[in-house]
Amino acid sequence: MTARLASRTNPLARRVRELGTDGAARRREGVYLAEGVKLIEDALVAGAPLERVLHSPRLSITARGRRLLADLERRRAPLTETTDALLDAIVPAETPQGIAAIVCFAPAPLPRPEGTGGDFWVVAWGLQDPGNLGTLLRTADAAGAELFASIAGTVDVTSPKAVRASAGSIFRMPVAPGLAPDDLLDLAAARGVRLFGTAPEGGIPYTEPDYSGAVGFVFGREGEGLPPLVSSRLSTTVSIPMRSGVESLNVAAAAAVILFEAARQRAKRR
Repeated sequence: MTARLASRTNPLARRVRELGTDGAARRREGVYLAEGVKLIEDALVAGAPLERVLHSPRLSITARGRRLLADLERRRAPLTETTDALLDAIVPAETPQGIAAIVCFAPAPLPRPEGTGGDFWVVAWGLQDPGNLGTLLRTADAAGAELFASIAGTVDVTSPKAVRASAGSIFRMPVAPGLAPDDLLDLAAARGVRLFGTAPEGGIPYTEPDYSGAVGFVFGREGEGLPPLVSSRLSTTVSIPMRSGVESLNVAAAAAVILFEAARQRAKRR
């Protein structure tokens, strides 16, 4: 049976509003918000654990929205019906579509130090723009990466803007957020993962290294890159050669260029 939500003072309404703005609450509860028809469709396809789905009359305006609601009902998803105005007030949606979900989140376990294999990692180090972080996660997924990690101090990957920008990849990719720098670097050394730093300039051309075997790519803060102490522990640093005078690519665009070169090389060696 579908529950109903009509008041902003209802504990569920207050909780949803808090999850949309408070990263500490999301980490404490192990959940995050996903909003919009496409994201909820992707969540169902990926089998993401939905703790609660809220929907309003706006969802049923389109045939696609009606199909989604029917699919949720068939799968016995925990549904709560509310009004357009209330859902808009408690969910930080850029374009309200009448549906949002509380999704359970479990950080991915890290590989064991003593293991070896063809690891393909993508690491976000200090990124502060949630849209760039979510797009980086999406790019890592598209390129076939096996682990997406972020270092402590990086923006929260479960923030609503990052979740939207991931375009469903957060449901599919193993994500290990908030790692201590030394833990990541030591694990890479133990497993023989060659870590490639990225920089707007000063590194070797990104097409030159051999990206076969166990590799990881570390993307630093927009406009600042990676700290020198970090760069000194990486295998090498790569850059994308660009026409003189052109401003450097943002981290998400640069990642697409580099990661798909790595994917191309790795596919050829299989």
